Amino acid sequence: MEIMDNRLHTCCFTGHRNVPLRHRNAAADAVRYHVQDLRNHGFTRFMAGGALGFDTLAALTVLEMRETDPGIRLILAIPCLDQTVRWNNLPNALEHLRTYKKILGKADDVIYTSERTYFDGCMKIRNQYMVDSSSVCIAYWNGSRGGTAQTVRMAEKAGLQLINVYGELA
Repeated sequence: MEIMDNRLHTCCFTGHRNVPLRHRNAAADAVRYHVQDLRNHGFTRFMAGGALGFDTLAALTVLEMRETDPGIRLILAIPCLDQTVRWNNLPNALEHLRTYKKILGKADDVIYTSERTYFDGCMKIRNQYMVDSSSVCIAYWNGSRGGTAQTVRMAEKAGLQLINVYGELA
């Protein structure tokens, strides 16, 4: 019941795990612009999946905006209990983990869409949850295949308003 009550005031984010350095500031500016526009239309909840890349950029932007607008709520939808376990082998792993913990600690709500460790399909379940909980989806999608494309298709099928900030950066 809570999902349906909040859906009209919730926006989810989806995007690639790699946001090139040349796009980061412009992508954050685009997120800031669209979040403010949605706030002007009564949106209060902004949901990110806790992944690297665009999810992190969007979550940090929402947290920054919340400093001057306490009506903004950051919701994290986490796909499994050990989402970050595979990050240990990445370049800058320690920095990624610190940022993730910071976001996790400052989020207004954290929802685990699975109470299990990583398994095939857990990301899809998380993405479907975010789409089912939202009426708008802000994406950073370059048109390639993968999880972001899958989430964009889910959002379109569910009738969400889709805002692709990638197209605004080109």
